[in-house]
Amino acid sequence: MLIIIISCFNGSEALRLKLTKVICKAKDESFVNFKTCHVKAESRNLQYIALYIKFLQLPINDINVRFRFMKRANGYKPFLYDFTFRCDFLKRLNLVSGLVWRWISDVSNLNHSCPLINDFEIKRFENRYMEKELDILPLVDGDYALFINFKVYNSSKFDLEVYVTIT
Repeated sequence: MLIIIISCFNGSEALRLKLTKVICKAKDESFVNFKTCHVKAESRNLQYIALYIKFLQLPINDINVRFRFMKRANGYKPFLYDFTFRCDFLKRLNLVSGLVWRWISDVSNLNHSCPLINDFEIKRFENRYMEKELDILPLVDGDYALFINFKVYNSSKFDLEVYVTIT
């Protein structure tokens, strides 16, 4: 039995992740606008997200960010995780929040918790950053999405939707 399990893991190939689309939606244009919001494909195996969020009302002392992982199956349905970060999330990282933090901390200007005192920018978030850690998540081939909602002072201000294909 042990030999079968080991051979299954040793024979499996690493999952590949392709960034397919990012959508930025401002719900309150007096609060935020998007200077940059796109996916760029440099090659068949390398894509990246560029994002620049301009906050029109700073500083921000109270923000909640809800992450919903979705899988496509006759539309996008909830899959695995649905969690919310508050302003002080850096003080209490768990497995999933730590994973998200590792993905964005080196490629963004977000390096502290609240108050947010400047705009938010991700210059180049490459698919390979997520591919490195896919093995800890129970994923199979398919289309997935990450829906992110930003509430500031308990009012929904903007959404991000990131679409990927895993093979």
